Amino acid sequence: MNSVERAAAAFSVRLDGAVTLKQGRGTVVRVRLSSGSSDTAILKQYKLEHRHHFQRERAGLGLLSSLAALEGFVPRVLAHDEPTLALLLEDITEIGSYQEQIFVQDPNAGGLLESTARRLGELHGHARELVPQFLQQVPDPIAPGALLNEGAAGTLAFIQRALAPAVSAELSLGSGLQTELLSVAERVDELGILTTLTLGDMAPSNVLLAPHGPVFIDLEYCAVRHACYDAMFWHCICPFSNQLTNRMDASYRAGLSSAGVKVDEAQFLGAMQLFMTHRLFWTLSWNMESLLDRDRELVPGVSTRATLIQYLREFVRITAQIPAPEHPLLLQVAKRLEARLSSLWDAR
Repeated sequence: MNSVERAAAAFSVRLDGAVTLKQGRGTVVRVRLSSGSSDTAILKQYKLEHRHHFQRERAGLGLLSSLAALEGFVPRVLAHDEPTLALLLEDITEIGSYQEQIFVQDPNAGGLLESTARRLGELHGHARELVPQFLQQVPDPIAPGALLNEGAAGTLAFIQRALAPAVSAELSLGSGLQTELLSVAERVDELGILTTLTLGDMAPSNVLLAPHGPVFIDLEYCAVRHACYDAMFWHCICPFSNQLTNRMDASYRAGLSSAGVKVDEAQFLGAMQLFMTHRLFWTLSWNMESLLDRDRELVPGVSTRATLIQYLREFVRITAQIPAPEHPLLLQVAKRLEARLSSLWDAR
């Protein structure tokens, strides 16, 4: 009996004709709750080396679904089994592919994305009260600053290879860049009014389109962080238009406000820019040097090169709205990278 079969036995569910949805850190299958029943659930069984992901998702989903104000925002945990590292989750009824709608520029995608941003704001606002309970269940924190520091060598290697040696010398890359990256790392780990329970991975594939609205799934990286760790995804993960990201910002802040969290435009813009800085320069450490040799797909049909250039342009656009940016060297690097990569890759 393999681990998935043991988990199914622990939950008394049937694997007969089970549909495997995803494999990676574990196995995700759609199962039947009982013999002859049409009722289904999602069985998610983690590999032993990913126990911490199991613990984060169990705690995050359990706590978020316990709040009446967030009903339907995430799947409910029907059962969990520690020995097999398995979760039995509510099976969400989908009315279409969220990811396909937003990447094929469906005419309705703008409203869908604004709805997603508002729901995320509501979730972050209400989830602040869950922080002490989450930390009791998952005391091991994920520090965004540490992730940026760990990838700093890869980030610097990409920048130095992407820019001509003369440009690198002109910008005095090296100690100056390291200093500014360290400053960003320290800032993103600071606590404040927007410290909350965050989802941790706002990839479009981790949102389902359900009859009552978007549902957030895959909380494997759920942790206590600043809310903008999630909220900057429409600026620095997905290549959306400026007009759409502005509307999503407004919808997100409306969601926060409805949950009792008031932030003015300057505070919000400053926080968003800080976490865009973190995400962009951390992303540059993710084997990005290989893009200088060949492109790859971010998702089917979406170029990683084109998306990276869009990240850079959006970072420069948002940072330009800050009267006195705290990290001027990082801004100069981003501008030079955008110009250089656009030229190399003939980006329009």
